[in-house]
Amino acid sequence: MNRRRLAALFAAVLATGLIATGCGDDDDDGDSGDGAAAPITVPTDITVPTTSEQLEDAREQAYESCKDSLDQIPDEQRDQAERACESLKPE
Repeated sequence: MNRRRLAALFAAVLATGLIATGCGDDDDDGDSGDGAAAPITVPTDITVPTTSEQLEDAREQAYESCKDSLDQIPDEQRDQAERACESLKPE
C-alpha cells in the first residue's frame, strides 16, 4: 500500500473528525457550561482498505464527506478546510 495515500486517508479521517468536533449546538441557554462534555462514540466496525481500489474508494468517500461538511465551518476557517478537502481529491 502506498504510504502517501495512506497518509492522505489518515489526514482525511482526522480532518473529518475535527470538522465534526466543531459542529454542535451553539445556543446559549444561560448555563455556565462547566459540566463535562458528552462522551464520543467511536465506531468499532471500521475496515482498513487493503487494495488500491479500496483505498481509492475510501479517498473518494473522504473527499465527498469533507466537501459536504464545508458549510458547517466558520468563514474564517473555511479556506483552510477547503484546502484540506482538495488535498484528498482523487487523482
